[in-house]
Amino acid sequence: MSSIPICPPNPYNWPLVGHIITDAQGYTQTVSKGIVELCGHPADHLIGQKPGHVLQGTDTDPATIQRIRQHLAVLAPCSATILNYHAIGFPYWVSLQITPLIDRSGSLAGFACSAAAPDERRASNNAIVSLCANCHQQARATDGSWQRIEEVLTKMYNLQVSHGICPACLIQLYTSSDFNQTSETT
Repeated sequence: MSSIPICPPNPYNWPLVGHIITDAQGYTQTVSKGIVELCGHPADHLIGQKPGHVLQGTDTDPATIQRIRQHLAVLAPCSATILNYHAIGFPYWVSLQITPLIDRSGSLAGFACSAAAPDERRASNNAIVSLCANCHQQARATDGSWQRIEEVLTKMYNLQVSHGICPACLIQLYTSSDFNQTSETT
């Protein structure tokens, strides 16, 4: 079983679609809030960069990248599902619709890309997500949000959810007076 670290920035409002506009050379000019939330990179980190250079990683399929490049080279619209990487490192599937933007003179002005959030059919069925049991219990007790996070992860990624204690909570629990008290036996 593989373990895919995953920590969506805000799974309740995770956008289903985001948009990128590039210039004719493929350098990002504009990004939507949806893209920023989907990939975790701030807009100023994406602007001026080629999207693939920022978002693709070691397990991104080179054949998919090549197919996209071939379509764009002949100014043909392109659809692809590709493995990108979130700013904090976890991989996610995203469906792309890329369209050349032609100006009134017939020249290439840039490209528009719509990116749809990953769907469960492309996710690894064997992946396990680890959530902190301590944070999970605290959040569930107040508003149930971790339960919804589990549901979102299970639905969107078809992942199993396991529980442990994250380092921050372990330190907090270990240093708390309730945890550190020793019991005296008589």
